[in-house]
Amino acid sequence: MNRRKFLGTIATVGSAAIVGRMLFSGGALGGKSSSSSKELGVSNRRWGMLIDLRKCNGCKSCTVACNLAHNVPKGQEWIKCYEVKDTPVSGPYYFVRPCMSCQDAPCVKVCPVGASFYNEDGIVLVNNKTCIGCRLCMAACPYGARYFNWEEPEQPETPPEDGNLIHVMKAIFFADKHHLERYGRLINGERYHRLPHGHMPTGAYDIFKYVRGDGFYWDAHPAEDAFSVGGDTIIPSPSRKPNFDRLSKSDLECLDIAVEMVKDLSFEELKELCAKEPSYDAVTTGSEIPLREIIKSLDNGKQLLEHLAA
Repeated sequence: MNRRKFLGTIATVGSAAIVGRMLFSGGALGGKSSSSSKELGVSNRRWGMLIDLRKCNGCKSCTVACNLAHNVPKGQEWIKCYEVKDTPVSGPYYFVRPCMSCQDAPCVKVCPVGASFYNEDGIVLVNNKTCIGCRLCMAACPYGARYFNWEEPEQPETPPEDGNLIHVMKAIFFADKHHLERYGRLINGERYHRLPHGHMPTGAYDIFKYVRGDGFYWDAHPAEDAFSVGGDTIIPSPSRKPNFDRLSKSDLECLDIAVEMVKDLSFEELKELCAKEPSYDAVTTGSEIPLREIIKSLDNGKQLLEHLAA
């Protein structure tokens, strides 16, 4: 990849500058979905997915991860996250709606050819080769969790030249880690939370959500001129030429290292890379990762902690 091409999308202020530095313009990663109706799984068990709505903050990271893992077409979200308010003046809370894999699933009942079926674990699946496209399952689903693809989804033969939101956010983390180790400070004072797919820089992600139109960030207005996010997509696109003056030489150095580190990794490889970080295991999912835990994982972490405490 041409370095200048990769770095050709940069914003102007604070975390937006780093987001811009890391922007990729390629499509979502994804793999081919299974087209076999062979009922794999463990018999005498029934799996389900529990979601603790008390902890959900509406970040939509589950939606992003699902879209990436399944190469979901634009305009679709197989996991929906709804913002709910009891009154116009009350604070919001969030309701997450995946496929419920119902015990007595209407979609399985109405399918005339058996394309919708249960595997041995009780998970509702679809045999793409058997499906005739009647869409009765869509009409029958009480949760609106069925979708129909009118066209063959694009299946990249190789990892895309560029990447997406997950790559951007993970590159920011590893750039910060390199900068801490080499120069003793974060690039832009980010705070990180543990999410299922790894470390998430809170400020950068808040800016992304603000530009996408589903979040608020008090200092993100200039970012609207720097990059855009169309509809429900997770692919940020640059809106103007970069302004490297906002980043120091050491900032650019460590960002370049992080870019090379993550740009060709798949979503699963990025998850594994973050999971190997000692700081990732220091907290539970959804919690903020203390800076000291990130510093402790550095080769010179002990000396840096002593220096900061002095």
